Amino acid sequence: MLKAMLQRILVKAKTIDCNNLKKILNRRDDMLKTEWSNDYGRYLAAASDIPDKTVILLENVLLYAPADDVKDRIAGNKLFCLVCCRPSEGVHRQCASCGWYICSTACEKMECHKNECEIFAQNKVQFPPPHGWPILNKTILVLRCLLTKIYDPRVWTEFLSKLEHHSDSRGTKSVCKKSDVMITENIQYFYSTSTCPFTEKEIRTMCGVINVNAFLAEKRHETTNEKTKCMFEKASLFAHSCSPNCSWNIVFNKDESQIDSPSMKIEVIAAAPIKKGDMLTIFYSTRYAMYGTLKRIVLMEEIAHFLCKCVRCRDKTELETFMSAVKCVDCKKDYLLPVQPTDIHSNWKCLNSVCGNTESVRKIVCKICEIEDYVEGIRDLNLNIDEEVKMLSTVAKKHSGIVLHKNHYVLQEIALKVVQLLVDGGILNDKQTTFANSSKLDILLQQCKYLLNIAYTLLPAMTGYISTLETYLRHAEKIKGTICH
Repeated sequence: MLKAMLQRILVKAKTIDCNNLKKILNRRDDMLKTEWSNDYGRYLAAASDIPDKTVILLENVLLYAPADDVKDRIAGNKLFCLVCCRPSEGVHRQCASCGWYICSTACEKMECHKNECEIFAQNKVQFPPPHGWPILNKTILVLRCLLTKIYDPRVWTEFLSKLEHHSDSRGTKSVCKKSDVMITENIQYFYSTSTCPFTEKEIRTMCGVINVNAFLAEKRHETTNEKTKCMFEKASLFAHSCSPNCSWNIVFNKDESQIDSPSMKIEVIAAAPIKKGDMLTIFYSTRYAMYGTLKRIVLMEEIAHFLCKCVRCRDKTELETFMSAVKCVDCKKDYLLPVQPTDIHSNWKCLNSVCGNTESVRKIVCKICEIEDYVEGIRDLNLNIDEEVKMLSTVAKKHSGIVLHKNHYVLQEIALKVVQLLVDGGILNDKQTTFANSSKLDILLQQCKYLLNIAYTLLPAMTGYISTLETYLRHAEKIKGTICH
């Protein structure tokens, strides 16, 4: 029985090391507990002390659909199979029953397509619906979630109807309102010959539920890129933090021959030791994790529709990293930081109590934007790698500790760009690296150590980012040692 269990886990999940596998099998059912607060609503907390790198959750996907590529209209206009989520690649095979794009007879028979297929067939729905890119596939996920009200009342009552949707905030944003209207019209189109069982409010609310709670899974194949929006019942209860204590990853079925379903699971792992009673937190999106608090809060509100007040956002020093700090122009000794970091209109004040200089947030933003624009402009100069690295390094040296704190997020962005330029230029290629490149290796080593030092403190849950930098660092040290000897 144990052997069969091991085989099922290894087939369904991605490659998991033996230690993690043991933790999965031995983890206690009471590792997580659900709590409630006025600020967070329902959330998960640790029911006991949880060691670092413990697999806290391994959960099957409950509902899913292909994800829309909202940034690329050309890519977004591709058809994706409603079951396995793979792109059509020019072959537009139709479901024999409803006429929508389904890539194979195996996918046609899958349970997840059954309910919508019946609706499309009964109402003689013609593909495509009135609105395509960028909401075509989200329409399908909204419909699948709404249909649980009819076909799976437990999921609707105990899960979907209890999720946060931030309708008040979304209702003030033109992008959200336009998207919701298009999705509503698509779903009403599906019921054009019958009565739509869902109100416009229910449809709008479900758009918000998915916007706030869905996870994006991405799987790269040799010639295609498979993106899926997923809903997980337990994982949806993890609260967001900009410096979380857990990391998450969506893992796929290892058997590429089984293409009739994505067979996805979400794996949540402790990124640091967690004490009993601590809230369990994850990144909702790592896209803005490297930004300072002001920029991060503004951008997070745009995509997630709430003002983050996590431990990092409430701490003006950002856990002693000072990655938003700007040098005071009066005393020229200490740094300016926001008086109230979660208030985007807050003035910034010098940390030196003797100085006490105060600057408006507008002045701070203008200064940062000026530097960011200059850095962006370097990219547009079409320099070769050596020239661009040199110019970026000069900008960093000019501002580090003089205009910006040495850990400022703009300087981190420059360091990361330098690392990527050097790696793309082949600095880690053993055959290309010679004694003449020793100085470039020194730059790479310095920047990797600099970025890792901050990440270990602030972003332990960004395991992919940390792992990549550590790999570059080890490889560079190995090559450096070979050159020196």
